[in-house]
Amino acid sequence: MATNTEVLVELIAPTAFTHTAATLSGLTIGGDKDVKTSLSAIVYIYHAPVETVTPLGTEYKIQIRGATGATSDEDWVTFHTYVTGLTAAVAAEVAGNEAAGQTSIDVDADPTTAFVRGADIYIQDTTTVADSEWGEVDFSVAVTTVNLVDGLTNAKDAADTLWTQAEKVAIYVPLDGVSFIRCIVQHIGATGPNIEFRVEMLEVTAFG
Repeated sequence: MATNTEVLVELIAPTAFTHTAATLSGLTIGGDKDVKTSLSAIVYIYHAPVETVTPLGTEYKIQIRGATGATSDEDWVTFHTYVTGLTAAVAAEVAGNEAAGQTSIDVDADPTTAFVRGADIYIQDTTTVADSEWGEVDFSVAVTTVNLVDGLTNAKDAADTLWTQAEKVAIYVPLDGVSFIRCIVQHIGATGPNIEFRVEMLEVTAFG
């Protein structure tokens, strides 16, 4: 069976972003990724609020350009804009040490109202942003536990927090006629929660 040649790259590394007003100071611009020899890609956006503040949304813009010169920034065109949700997140503090692979997470308060089956959540490592991760709730038990569909990738401790309103989205991008791609991120409005996020791209460089 033929196998495609694929490469996973970071467009924006795991980032903790303190909310600022919708000005240049509140803008995160990912690096230019050269895709002149690539055929197609899927961009993966992972987003999470880390405050119990009502958001006005965050914009993730996937931008492309056909110009090949190093000074062609005026040629960026927005291919797709994804805007995150408008519901305030709910937090649940991890109650103790949880090993990598664990699916049953002890918490300090009753999680059953917010941490419902099928909800995407963010498991925040408050020490190392890159050790945070996204998960899906299987079910919750009153007072004690949030159960996950898949086990933790990294160990967690009582300094860490589970957050609702996490989001994950995949966007297909054809790359014929495209020289460079990037992602830019900005809050909408002057108020909102701090967020943590990362943006990855799986590019196909050859069909098997």
